[in-house]
Amino acid sequence: LKKKIILSSAMLSMLSGAIAPSTVAFADDNDQYSVSAIQKPSSVSAEFDLSNLSLNGDTKTIVDDQGNVTNFKVETASNPLLRISNGSHKVSAWGLNWHVTFYINVKNNKITSANNLNYTIIGIAIKSSSLKVENSKRATAHFEATTPIWDVLSWTGWVRATINSS
Repeated sequence: LKKKIILSSAMLSMLSGAIAPSTVAFADDNDQYSVSAIQKPSSVSAEFDLSNLSLNGDTKTIVDDQGNVTNFKVETASNPLLRISNGSHKVSAWGLNWHVTFYINVKNNKITSANNLNYTIIGIAIKSSSLKVENSKRATAHFEATTPIWDVLSWTGWVRATINSS
């Protein structure tokens, strides 16, 4: 029975100096329109075998269809000699303009808690962030973001850890 963790992310990527979920047209007082080319967040994931993590953790790099690079890392934050279904794991995910880390505590192959959310996201304004255990197998860090100057658009991004067995 393999103990696995799947890390996934739908974080925001910057394109042409703007970040948002779709193409948007802005009008000024003279009805002059400017269109900003912007990009939807894409969802990517990586799977790790918790029974074979190195002492320093393991890192995987994923490139999505648009060429955006997302890195995922899982580290054992508690005694590595404990059964892998128990203990604390540090989850990290990062891309070009963002970095997110949090810890999950696992007992009997179930996520019992998630804590210590830490993030840096450059070029956007974060309206809210949260870290929740959504069920016994999944914990997610959610972010609500807006455009940094106009605050006219909002969208969400997330980093998720999912525990399963096979």
